[in-house]
Amino acid sequence: MALKRTTRGVSEIDVTSFSDIAFLLIIFFILTTSMINLKGQQLKIPSGAPPKEQRAEDKALTINLKPDDIRIGEKGEAISLSQLRRRLFEAKFDMQANDKDRAVILEAAGDVPYDIYFKVSCAITEAGGILTLMEMEDEK
Repeated sequence: MALKRTTRGVSEIDVTSFSDIAFLLIIFFILTTSMINLKGQQLKIPSGAPPKEQRAEDKALTINLKPDDIRIGEKGEAISLSQLRRRLFEAKFDMQANDKDRAVILEAAGDVPYDIYFKVSCAITEAGGILTLMEMEDEK
């Protein structure tokens, strides 16, 4: 008794609905995507090369950030954020013609919270100062 072999054709998967689903997903993602412009600030950062000779009257304003307070000037006077904004606007950086006179040195310790750092850098930029960043070394 001989067995007959039947050959079946290769069955194909119906893919016509895949294109419909793909177009529906594309339309869904296009409609639900929100187009938001990211906000940021434009910084004008001076070169890092120190001048050959720097006189005492050419000293830039220095702001020292620590985790618990903000200090300003060479004496390290403790100051609040609102007082810092007032002092920066009193300096009238936007009236200075020379970028060197508009430089503000911002020294920050490594453990300063980001929100304080960001608020201080925004205050400097809003007042017309040019932000110069310095990282303080940890004291051991």
